[in-house]
Amino acid sequence: MRLKSCLFVLFIKVLTCNSFALEASSPSNGNQIQLDFKIPDNNDEWEKFKKDWKVKLEEKCFSDWPENPQPINVKEKFNSQNKGVSLRAIEFEGPKGPLSLYISHFPGLENPDLVVLTTLSEDGWIDFLASMRHGFEKELGMEELPEADLKSFKQHQGMYRSFKWAMAYFAPSGIHPDTISKDGKRGNAPLDATRVLELRYAIKVLRTTGGMQEVPLWLQGEGIMGGVSLYAGIYESKVVRYDLHNLILSHKGKFLENAFTFLDMPQTVTLALENSQVIIYQEDEQGWDYPASVSKKLNWNNKLQIRTFPQPQK
Repeated sequence: MRLKSCLFVLFIKVLTCNSFALEASSPSNGNQIQLDFKIPDNNDEWEKFKKDWKVKLEEKCFSDWPENPQPINVKEKFNSQNKGVSLRAIEFEGPKGPLSLYISHFPGLENPDLVVLTTLSEDGWIDFLASMRHGFEKELGMEELPEADLKSFKQHQGMYRSFKWAMAYFAPSGIHPDTISKDGKRGNAPLDATRVLELRYAIKVLRTTGGMQEVPLWLQGEGIMGGVSLYAGIYESKVVRYDLHNLILSHKGKFLENAFTFLDMPQTVTLALENSQVIIYQEDEQGWDYPASVSKKLNWNNKLQIRTFPQPQK
């Protein structure tokens, strides 16, 4: 399912999903390639697992990261309001070149109740441009834009009138046209690690120049971008919630493949679940028994939620 249906009307779409807390032991989907990991017996063993995984991640996946990653050359590109929608763009220097973070909310909104930062896929980037073109074509400053999506723009208007929410959008390398292009190869580990670092920068920019330091942060992504959101959030603090749509079930052949020898996506979800709410949207409830089991075993407050899409009527 394309993220568009959840990207701009996230909270409306959530109401149409079947939701439940996954307690434990639903069998893994037999079609998945996943490693088998031990459930920790206690908090001490869990802390050992975490430390070991993070050391290996830094050695095998994130060795090119700076010791204290910080965005530089941060500056506001524009800050405009039109037709009940505010859109602001903040440019900063990423590890491979200039990047932009877009922040949208009701004009004049102060102290929003939450901010949802979506890491955009190719489809999500097109949808974002189509939605915002109706009110901000000049500000976006691009020669080629998709056809304006008036329905999506009106959904923004309605959401901002009804709720004190801010939405932020970030297109990492290979998605935004000003960044390095991807090589079209699945499982490109250097690009994956770069995107995670870029999102870490975007989170820092959102909280500093974006003025959202004290605003509860939700991270959202689809497929591989859900994986990018997970890893960036694990390395940044105070992520309240993750909304992950059709999250990849394994690193193998898809994302940060170097991690597959010692860590897989269910364990990454578990790392996030310890301190944050995690909601996964997919067609069925399969594939995430490990984080549900660890949460139950260690008596965490956060329980993994799976929200399944309504089945089409025959």
